Amino acid sequence: MIIGSVMQCESRNFTMFLISRFILGFGLTFCTTAAPSLVAELCRPKERTTITAICNKCWFIGSIVAAWITFGTRRIESTWSWRIPSLLQMVPSLCQLAAIWLLPESPRARTSETIGLHLAFSLLNGQADTKEINVSQI
Repeated sequence: MIIGSVMQCESRNFTMFLISRFILGFGLTFCTTAAPSLVAELCRPKERTTITAICNKCWFIGSIVAAWITFGTRRIESTWSWRIPSLLQMVPSLCQLAAIWLLPESPRARTSETIGLHLAFSLLNGQADTKEINVSQI
């Protein structure tokens, strides 16, 4: 999304602008799909619905802020009237990129690693039966 935002801001013609919007939309599908799933996995079950709802509400808050920024820059006489909102689109992505290193791993990833390690050790020790191997490969 950062690449799409920079490309959109630097657009010189309609084709470049359209391609940058495609890149932004492509990246947005990953964000809107992955973020609520990760939030739901990392939250305690008691808090899961509240925090997931807050995560989903951030989309609407961001849309309102973006609309007001675009409304505020409409009177700028240069191309910066649309370039400023285009550049500001990447601020949430930069925040996510900076904060992703502070998040713990998904419990689902840790569970699959544990199952894989258990299977590997049981294969090495000759204790795994074929039924267990077939189920874990599915």
